[in-house]
Amino acid sequence: MSENNRLTEVLHAFGPSDVSCLVALRALAALAGVGGTLAVDDLLEGMEAEYRRVYPSPATADGDPAAAGEMSRFPAPATLDYLREHVLPRLAEQGAAESHSNGSSGVVWLTPWLTEARANDPAGVVSSVDARITELLAASTPALSPQLPTRRGSTLRAEGLV
Repeated sequence: MSENNRLTEVLHAFGPSDVSCLVALRALAALAGVGGTLAVDDLLEGMEAEYRRVYPSPATADGDPAAAGEMSRFPAPATLDYLREHVLPRLAEQGAAESHSNGSSGVVWLTPWLTEARANDPAGVVSSVDARITELLAASTPALSPQLPTRRGSTLRAEGLV
């Protein structure tokens, strides 16, 4: 299986409830060093930036993350727990990334096949993850519900209410 097909298969294994995993994978793919490794603290910072990009608040819509101030800061302990308990295990389960924690610090790395794919086409890997995030967000946007015509005479009348 080619790296591109494998990447597509892995990305499609993540569903609408896994957008956080894809945000983390996108940050890891964009920020990891030559060997595909990144410190957990750097991954958290990258995820925060990715969340601001994917879900811009009115204060950051102009592209200035500083404009959002402290309201955009992640609650670090809760986010770290979520990363370790949900995101990293899902990335490992799909063969995209692995991690090692030592107390409050740790390292995350892309798996060898993804490190190689990134070395061959770094922009392609990142854009593939972006495309999957966009696809999931578009699919999760609620559609407008159709407005049924109101039949005349089918409304209630209220009389004598004070």
